[in-house]
Amino acid sequence: MNPNGDRASDGPKADAADATRPKVRLAGLIGMTLLGIALCVYVAFPLYPALTWALALAVIAFPLHARLAKVVPNRNWAAGLSTAIVSTFLLIPALLVAGQLARETAVAGAKAEAMAQDGRLEAAVARLPHWPQALEWVRQNYDFEAEARGLVTRLGGIAALTQGSAWALVQILVALFVLFFAFRDWRHLLTALESLSPLSHSESNYLFTRVADSIHATVYATVMMGILQGVTGGLLFWALGLPAPLLW
Repeated sequence: MNPNGDRASDGPKADAADATRPKVRLAGLIGMTLLGIALCVYVAFPLYPALTWALALAVIAFPLHARLAKVVPNRNWAAGLSTAIVSTFLLIPALLVAGQLARETAVAGAKAEAMAQDGRLEAAVARLPHWPQALEWVRQNYDFEAEARGLVTRLGGIAALTQGSAWALVQILVALFVLFFAFRDWRHLLTALESLSPLSHSESNYLFTRVADSIHATVYATVMMGILQGVTGGLLFWALGLPAPLLW
């Protein structure tokens, strides 16, 4: 005890231990923070496509949401209505295409099996130039009917995959969930991003505008190229009289 009634120090070792405690705590806190970030990234990485598309759709459909927000004052109702419109606009064509693809897959598999059983598949291959010797080798080493049945099985698996997938459903639900909150809390989201940015307010706004323009250009270009390729391929299949354009 010192004259003031305080306990005397145990010496330099105690002082060194007291000095290292904050450093150890800081290192532990940094380690736990990095571990938490790593776990968050590990959990979110499989959902990266859903998160990316949700944010891209939020940027694309934001003008629609802004108009709805002027009519519907409640943020939750406005965000829910915007999310419902976007999901309806995307899911209905996707379901129609998936249903048509499943039907074309089933029909193509049945036709392949029928052609193999009737010998029309071998006859069609025999009409190709320089193929008689190859056809004879294939006939000796492969069973056309068995291969056709295997093709039907594989195509049936594709049809089942297109008709429903639990993982695809999870991705869609996550995308819609994120899209709803992106519509509802877009001001808070931009404020949080701006607070993390070292740029000034005007520079951050300029950066956000350029990123939005890039997203618009990328999504619109992807959609237009897909439409152009689909229309061109469909017309080509129609002109040649080929079946199952979606499948092939």
